[in-house]
Amino acid sequence: MASRTTHTNGARKRKSSTSSFGGVIDGAEALVAATADISEDKLVDIRKTLEADLEAAREHLEELEGRIKERATSVDEYVHENPWQAVGVAAGAGLVIGVLMGASAFRR
Repeated sequence: MASRTTHTNGARKRKSSTSSFGGVIDGAEALVAATADISEDKLVDIRKTLEADLEAAREHLEELEGRIKERATSVDEYVHENPWQAVGVAAGAGLVIGVLMGASAFRR
């Protein structure tokens, strides 16, 4: 039960950060749409450039989201297939971090 809650919370965090980037893109697109009736040449050029950049950013974000989902799925499968190796790697990483933090605190 606890692992399911952790997985759900992690999914929410990923979705939240993706939504944040998507919200920035949506806001910029709304700004472009709101200034569509202003016809100053420089503003029109800026708007066209921004529209192209926003489309590229949205495509890149979707690509990254897909790659992250693929990697998360493969890590999840690996951990389920090899739980003791995953525990060993996590313990080793924790030990290394602990030693480094202890050494850093000792120097002060």
